[in-house]
Amino acid sequence: MYSRVIVQILAFIILTLAIFLQYKIVMPLEATLTNMGGTEVASLMFLPHGMKAVLVVLCGPLVLIPIFFSHLVTDLYNGMAMSDALIAGPTNVLTFLVPLALINYLSNNNPFTYLTLSSTSNLSLFRTVFVVAFIASLINGKIGAMRYTDAGIDFLSFRFVIGDMIGTAMLLVLLLLLKNKIIQVGKLLIAAHSALKH
Repeated sequence: MYSRVIVQILAFIILTLAIFLQYKIVMPLEATLTNMGGTEVASLMFLPHGMKAVLVVLCGPLVLIPIFFSHLVTDLYNGMAMSDALIAGPTNVLTFLVPLALINYLSNNNPFTYLTLSSTSNLSLFRTVFVVAFIASLINGKIGAMRYTDAGIDFLSFRFVIGDMIGTAMLLVLLLLLKNKIIQVGKLLIAAHSALKH
């Protein structure tokens, strides 16, 4: 129980920071460079989507609550009305709950459990993250287009999908580049946790 709460708190902090960085740095920079409308709604490189996909693959349904609260907090901080923020949180949970349940169902597992990887290799992990991110981006694109335009599927929905997938690809590249550092930090955390137990 204790470790589950720590995972949820860490996931909340990581996602909240990722979303703040996206809205305060990436999206303004993108708006300046591309000079395209709609950037305030759908980014062409939404890194938090990739972060959510990685966390869902690694931690399963445990991170759905942090996904909800990280969006709620950041949306309210960015001036979104409470009614809209209360729609955005569940929408983000739904977009990742569907691929989690679908992949588990197709693997003959409980739909709401952790994703089991057939191999521990990076390729298997990255493929699973990419599939989860793609399914979630399709759902996100459709819901985003319904929320922000009258057309069911239009250019905005494709921007959601493209931005989510480019953000996921960029995050996976960053994780590959920082893999050794992440492993070192993980080993230190495991050693510290073991030392605290004794």
